[in-house]
Amino acid sequence: MALSCGALALALGGTPFSGHALDATHMQRAAGIADKSAGCTSPHPNFGCVIARGERVVGEGFLYAQGTKCAELQAVEMSGGELCKGATAYLNLEHGDCHGDDSALSALIQVSSITSFSLT
Repeated sequence: MALSCGALALALGGTPFSGHALDATHMQRAAGIADKSAGCTSPHPNFGCVIARGERVVGEGFLYAQGTKCAELQAVEMSGGELCKGATAYLNLEHGDCHGDDSALSALIQVSSITSFSLT
């Protein structure tokens, strides 16, 4: 399911976002979905990923428990992979590449062809 931040803004009586405001909106979404796992990911922090093409969110995910699929991979899978080409990944933390597990990094670069990243 694709979401549009601009459509939401219009529905709420605002105007579509652009530039830094759009980036900030996607970053807030990444942080917000990361908080869904509060208290469940120890010793890892809460982590969220939003993949967007302009206003349109094509994928998102969050680390919901230690040992589960990484947020980046969930976001790529939600998008179907193809919609990630040319998109931006918004991460509330640095990408999850630890202890030799490169699935998160692979999902974002090799599988998805993401062209840019935005980190808090």
